[in-house]
Amino acid sequence: MEGSAGIEELADHLEVSVRTVRRHIGLLVDERLVRIDREESRRGVVKRYYGICGPLQIDSQEDGLLTDLERRRVSLAVIRTMIRELLRAAAWPNLARRHDRVVANVPGVVDERGWAELSKLHHEMLGRVEEIMVDARRRVAVGAEPIRVISQQVLLETSIYRRPRSNAERMLKKS
Repeated sequence: MEGSAGIEELADHLEVSVRTVRRHIGLLVDERLVRIDREESRRGVVKRYYGICGPLQIDSQEDGLLTDLERRRVSLAVIRTMIRELLRAAAWPNLARRHDRVVANVPGVVDERGWAELSKLHHEMLGRVEEIMVDARRRVAVGAEPIRVISQQVLLETSIYRRPRSNAERMLKKS
């Protein structure tokens, strides 16, 4: 579903009750994940149309105001959204049609400086992606052929790539 939609359209699309959508849409608006795009008034009844508030991201200033638990919850919400989008893309018959697509996973080990450099690079790439998306939306609005895409960026600290234990550490663990 592209653009904006009302509660009823969202309920139909998601195959859930209008009541469920109405309950959750308010929370999403409060969290600034969804916005009210427009309102139409007919016979005294106001119908609101909702749209997504751009990319799911939190800037460093907002991030600094969150507790560790809140940061974790936001991160998990974004990751769940990313996984859903990736699964939709994986189910698409044209997944591998384009020869210039980019699919990469780059695990590694860095120090604090490397983390800072990667973080800066990811922020710069995100800014450029947003600029390109805005320009492309303008071209599509005047007739260019739309191509649905997802561009995802993740930089996470993980325990998967822990440094190997030394023999001394292994011996201490056994005793």
